[in-house]
Amino acid sequence: MKISVLINNYNYAQYITEAIDCVTQQTRVPDELIIVDDGSTDNSPEIIHKAIREVPYAKVIATENRGQLSAVNEGISAATGDILFFLDADDRYKKNHIECCEQVFLKKPHIGFIYTSHKNFGCDDKTHHSFDHSRQIGVCVLTTGYLHSYLGSIMSTHAIKREYLIPLFPIPERFYKAWKTRADNIIIWGAGLTGACKYYLREPTVLYRIHGNNHFAGKDKVSEVEANAYNLASDQIVNYMWNKLGYSQQLGWKTADEFKTIENPTKKEVRRYIKIHQRIISSYRKRLSLALKLYRLYFTKYR
Repeated sequence: MKISVLINNYNYAQYITEAIDCVTQQTRVPDELIIVDDGSTDNSPEIIHKAIREVPYAKVIATENRGQLSAVNEGISAATGDILFFLDADDRYKKNHIECCEQVFLKKPHIGFIYTSHKNFGCDDKTHHSFDHSRQIGVCVLTTGYLHSYLGSIMSTHAIKREYLIPLFPIPERFYKAWKTRADNIIIWGAGLTGACKYYLREPTVLYRIHGNNHFAGKDKVSEVEANAYNLASDQIVNYMWNKLGYSQQLGWKTADEFKTIENPTKKEVRRYIKIHQRIISSYRKRLSLALKLYRLYFTKYR
């Protein structure tokens, strides 16, 4: 199993050495380290080259500044690993991060996407958990396509089989402006739409730095105008990926099949699929019939 780590950097000269060192000092060292510098105007390039001088599996891709999505595109296109790990230049991995994720992939070969819990550092030290235990979240083509469900976390927590990103990446340049930040959303939605079975690893093996230059962490609530722009951009990118994969609206009738891939689903997850019925079916009777089918499945198989 070949592993690639992709670091995206823009003007984080004060942090990039720590990011590189946390990768090269892993208990399971990657086979490939790709650092994409997105047109930094500080002294990042020289610091990066100095940091990887004695790392034979590392290389740098220097581009003009076009934002995070562009950097992600470049990294994925250059990567040759079976598993792609992502790391923002201001974050860090704990020493066992790659090893912990690799063990899940080896023990559960049907898993295509892993994300871990993370612990803040810098301005606060909160630990962020999605669930109270590690679990298989399942395939989420439908919840991604119809509901834009965010079944993942910050960029640095993601490890994904490359085969689930190749059908969609690189994303066209026309989306770069809207996604200069938050490119992690597109990775989450993209892997979801291509059918990756997702797994949540509760161990917080990623350290997320909170500082004054974070785009969203610690910031005040976004304005209505910003929220509307984000919703429009989300709809556009998800629709683009859905159509590129050749899906039809008839896929929405397969909710029970997708629901079965979730390990010990919750009532909230049942309601998520019922919400899809409300969007695609005009007949109240049919919606009720499918909802009852899901609840029967939930109570007979999982409770």
